[in-house]
Amino acid sequence: MFLMFIGKYQSDMAYTGHYFNGSITFYGDGTNGNIYCCSKHSRVYDKNVFINFIIKNIKYRLDKYNFIFYNQSYAYEVINKFPECKEHILNINSRELLDWLSNKTLVRVWAQNLIDVPSFCTVTGSECTFSNFKKLFPQENEFVIQDNYSSGGLGSFIIKKDQNMKANILNPCNIYLVSPLLKNSYSINIHILVGKFNQIIFSPSIQIIDPNQSPLIFRGSDYIEAQKIPKLIINNLYNCAKKIGNKLGKMNYRGICGLDFIVQNNKLYFIEINPRFQGSSFLINRTLFENNLPSLYELNEMAFSNEPIKIEKKKLENLNINYSYYKIKYSKNIAVEYFNKLCNCKDIDKYFMDGLNIQNNIQLRGYMFRFISKRNIISLNPNHQINIYQNLLSNEIIRCSIKSNMDWNNLKTALLLQGIKIDISAMIALTECGGIQEGTFDAVDIRFSNDLIVNCPLKIPFIDFSPFTLKYIEKNFYLFYLEKNISIVYVDKKDSIPNVKTHSGLLYSKMVQRNNMRIRIRHNSICLFKQNGKGCHFCHAKNEEYYNFDLDDITESFLFYLENFEFKEIMIGGASNDRIYEPTLIKDILKIIRIHTDKPIYIMSLPPQDLNDIQEYKKLGANEIAFNLEIYDETISKEIMPGKGMISRNEYLKALQKAVEVFGNDGQVRSMLIVGLEPLESFKKGIEVLCKIGVSPMISPFRPMQNTKLANYVPPNFEECKQYINTAIEITKKYNIKLGPPNIYNQNNTFNPIDI
Repeated sequence: MFLMFIGKYQSDMAYTGHYFNGSITFYGDGTNGNIYCCSKHSRVYDKNVFINFIIKNIKYRLDKYNFIFYNQSYAYEVINKFPECKEHILNINSRELLDWLSNKTLVRVWAQNLIDVPSFCTVTGSECTFSNFKKLFPQENEFVIQDNYSSGGLGSFIIKKDQNMKANILNPCNIYLVSPLLKNSYSINIHILVGKFNQIIFSPSIQIIDPNQSPLIFRGSDYIEAQKIPKLIINNLYNCAKKIGNKLGKMNYRGICGLDFIVQNNKLYFIEINPRFQGSSFLINRTLFENNLPSLYELNEMAFSNEPIKIEKKKLENLNINYSYYKIKYSKNIAVEYFNKLCNCKDIDKYFMDGLNIQNNIQLRGYMFRFISKRNIISLNPNHQINIYQNLLSNEIIRCSIKSNMDWNNLKTALLLQGIKIDISAMIALTECGGIQEGTFDAVDIRFSNDLIVNCPLKIPFIDFSPFTLKYIEKNFYLFYLEKNISIVYVDKKDSIPNVKTHSGLLYSKMVQRNNMRIRIRHNSICLFKQNGKGCHFCHAKNEEYYNFDLDDITESFLFYLENFEFKEIMIGGASNDRIYEPTLIKDILKIIRIHTDKPIYIMSLPPQDLNDIQEYKKLGANEIAFNLEIYDETISKEIMPGKGMISRNEYLKALQKAVEVFGNDGQVRSMLIVGLEPLESFKKGIEVLCKIGVSPMISPFRPMQNTKLANYVPPNFEECKQYINTAIEITKKYNIKLGPPNIYNQNNTFNPIDI
């Protein structure tokens, strides 16, 4: 007999070799014996339609085929309508056991005697109101309602204050499970293969849940980031999975199942059992295939044989699954053609269209395609939640017409996070005029007609998914959001500087660089911390060979820029220097500048050990000064900045307080905090402390840079950034201090909201 796979996606049977002879799927492309249900004019899943489609297509194949179902409960729905097929459906557990394991309430009640579970109650649909939930859990303000029988998050909803479920979503007579929302948490899924004689527990994955949707839609899995889960949690996870696996074996459950857990405050809570293959099973199959091992479907068959599983247990349990995957769903204003262009994204290792084509009429949230990546798609953030790359989230951030200050603020935040693609027309135009003046952090600065400047990243992960594109049309550069023209923009082009060298043979650009309307004068060729192996983990400054330059080199380079380029401000700073010598060098540079110009001078340096140096800076002509904390939490600071972080927060604050005494408290003294590298609470404390002493905080989003230790750390998404920004705005308003820097030409990579 031939063997046919039956499941929702054709890609669920990927990496199974020749185990199957065909497939019946809802989403598919008709190749390799695939029969697909999905209409060419729709991509919205309909379970009842699919069940009838399965029955229609197995009726005349019973003489030649047996069938394996991805989801065993579907098998019984088919058997209910077409009993004759039962003997041709392989590897299914008893209906009674499956019904019991699929009931979230019964499983939670049973599991609480074995392991930790979240607090919960059962209610009818008619009782699902916020006021009722407050009576059940008086200390809580957000809740999760779960349908007893649901999967993929489709039956899980969040209820907040002054919000009730819509009448058409819940059945008033059905029983629902309600729990307090576990904030600052993340979800883990783990596969168990249950046999008669033993259980095999595979490596866990972190589940990717769309943070902007209710119901809580499952979007993918990340096995790479899961390797960073604390060992204490992993040990507890395996112990819990083993307990449940042993119990399932005694109940005569056989084959694959998945267990879902939530981690909050380093405590593990069991959520539910999924008696079926999992959304991430095909990633395990890929790893098994690459190691010349049987697929999960073959291992599942072995488990049902009631014979010992012949593959060595350690070999399966110790497999490192170095993949992640993500499902793309259709959202407003996103065309199919747009997503089709993204399939060559360098961060995607393999994609599965499952029959998607340009003629499809895709409804909102309809399935488009999914892809595998060899890099992590998420990161566990300091708030103990997951960050997902903003470019993979399909929520619409901005309006295509920028009408209000709010629109401008959202546009800048989105560009800082999502970056920009440069199409061929713009690339040719830029090449003809010398290329791009690459700004801070592998980015290009674009300026709008209202003088708003944004530092748009070019090389962040999944940049191909950015909705922003720079185009060149009729001798002007334009910013497009998807296919809509947002605005004319001006691009900071590369300076046409010949390879002019100083008397000692160094290029002028080694000492002085221009960006927008500012030049920066360096006093050191390489960061001392990086040179000593203690550089900041987010910094992309190269650990190049040290080269020595003197004041004559600096003077020569500075005068060249002063005579040949227009700029409005001079910054002294760059690579951190020895704190003993740095103040002397800064003072010498100040003297050089003031001999030749009265342009404003901005110092960005480490806090000097002798606070009298700050007074000297002012006397020699400095107008503004910044000592950047970067991270307020001292423990995290030392971890991420092993060199710079050893300077105590107290030492920074003393220097900043002295600077306020000398320079004033009207924005002349500043300190940077990075959004995304520490919890919101410590960030909030940092902003508060700075404002109290009259320092103007600057806030900038973390951006992953290539060839750094945090290159694979995912930055906060748009909504999380807004939370940090709003927190900073609220505190600065309380102290009548504005977010810095005040000069619009220095705000290209900072959050400086236009007054709303």
